[in-house]
Amino acid sequence: MKKTLWATAWLLAAAIPLDTHIAAKPQVPPGVKTAAPPYTSAQAARGQRLVKEHCSACHREDLRSGEGDIGLSDAQFLQYWGVTPLGVLARLIQTTMPVDNPNTLTLQQATDVVAFVLWKNYYPAGTRELPADLKALNRIQLQTAEEHLQLFVALAKK
Repeated sequence: MKKTLWATAWLLAAAIPLDTHIAAKPQVPPGVKTAAPPYTSAQAARGQRLVKEHCSACHREDLRSGEGDIGLSDAQFLQYWGVTPLGVLARLIQTTMPVDNPNTLTLQQATDVVAFVLWKNYYPAGTRELPADLKALNRIQLQTAEEHLQLFVALAKK
């Protein structure tokens, strides 16, 4: 009976479209005390589709490996991007990606990709979208300088 229930649950989970999983990661990374940046699960889903269409050749869909591995997910993410304003990341994506066709994504698309990156790094989705506005995005950082320093101290102790 248990095997049948698990098999049924697994089949149902596998049948759910990828975009519906966006709301399933509710945790802020450990040690991060600043407020989570605003983005919605719908925005992250749009970003996920863009990554699949435009970015996965270099970064893979999981953002964890490939030629373009610049710390977009997991442990390296905050090391690379913790104190960098999100506007810098969005502008970098907009102006240099995809590498074989740069400057083809709109600022809204680049911002949606940033929302997906946040979701991949366990920042919880909220009710407001990340704004497609560089001035507003440049006011958003994921860590304070003190939190960033504490991250490096913790990593050095490992």
